[in-house]
Amino acid sequence: MNTVHHGSFVARCGIPQCRISQCRISQCRISRCRILTAIMALMIAIHLAVPVVSANESAQGVEKTAEKVEDRPADTDADSGKAEPKAKNGVRKDATVAELSVAPLDQFEYPDDRPKWLHEPPQLDGDVHHWVVVSSPAETRDESVEELGRLQRAALMRYVEGQTENQSANEIFAVTDQWIEDNLITDRYVGEVKQGDTLLYEDAVKLTFDKGVQSEIAYASKRIQVRDRLAATGVLVAGGLCCLMIGSLATGFLGRRVASSVK
Repeated sequence: MNTVHHGSFVARCGIPQCRISQCRISQCRISRCRILTAIMALMIAIHLAVPVVSANESAQGVEKTAEKVEDRPADTDADSGKAEPKAKNGVRKDATVAELSVAPLDQFEYPDDRPKWLHEPPQLDGDVHHWVVVSSPAETRDESVEELGRLQRAALMRYVEGQTENQSANEIFAVTDQWIEDNLITDRYVGEVKQGDTLLYEDAVKLTFDKGVQSEIAYASKRIQVRDRLAATGVLVAGGLCCLMIGSLATGFLGRRVASSVK
């Protein structure tokens, strides 16, 4: 019934039947093109979205791998299973320890029986004073003893200067090694020192300044002070006498000139 009405409508409008068929074919083609266009757009969107997802997954995988590497403990030895210390500046820690375990060639090795009083500083408090003198390690015993003599004389001079008004020990009394040996030395040490494969020698003494020595130094110092004062007084007296004699001569000369002019 629809066909009849449609045919009658077409017949009434005067539209040819072939023209109608062509319109229908064009509409079908347009519909197919729209469908294909939509399918192609969907495929392009899927194609573009896949690399982005892959890139994101790759980035996440790299981050996870980096976290695993950071959290991984130090490399272990294949045999012992213990962690090896990390290298610093290209040198392993255990290698550095092994190198430092060997004593340097310029380091001194002292014997175990070396007295502890060799490390004592000068003790200048109390009734008895002590001053330890130690020579430097020398190649021969004679060199060590010679240096010890110089050092103990220098220590005595510094002690006297500290106990007096900066007076030298040589001014107070004659300083000799024998006097130091008889009056000051109470302890002595003679030892050997190793420096690598070289055998060296050292000597040490402890100078003790008891009340007797301190009194002797103080008495000698006062005697020097009195001598200096007497010398200064003698110079002043001699200068005064000279001035008095010169003044007397000048006065007599002027008196004679005045008397001769009056006559």
